[in-house]
Amino acid sequence: MYSHETSSSADATITNKPHDGSSLVTLVNRITAVLEAETAQLKSNAPQDFSETSTQKSRLLLDLTRASRHFDTNAADDATRASLRRLKHRLDENSKALAFHRDAVEEIANMMIDIVKNEEADGTYGRQF
Repeated sequence: MYSHETSSSADATITNKPHDGSSLVTLVNRITAVLEAETAQLKSNAPQDFSETSTQKSRLLLDLTRASRHFDTNAADDATRASLRRLKHRLDENSKALAFHRDAVEEIANMMIDIVKNEEADGTYGRQF
């Protein structure tokens, strides 16, 4: 008999059966949807609060870790392999969008540092006696 583990996500139940591709496909599709939504948010250039997305991704990673312990990749069917390829593609896209966002934030921060340094050099923010 195989046990059932319920993840910290309210609606996620992973069946711990070797070769159980259907529950893995469902989980992979959920992860893919979260990544697609986050990538779209990043590309929109609108102010965003990513705390909920970060929480979802952490929970889904835990679920995926649990599911992958009992999954034999050699026995994966075509649907499972296709879902995993799609997930890899979405992960690559998301990584690029996150890197672009991070680089933009870093560039703005460096510009602000330069402005403050220049202002300090001309005495604007120096001590006044």
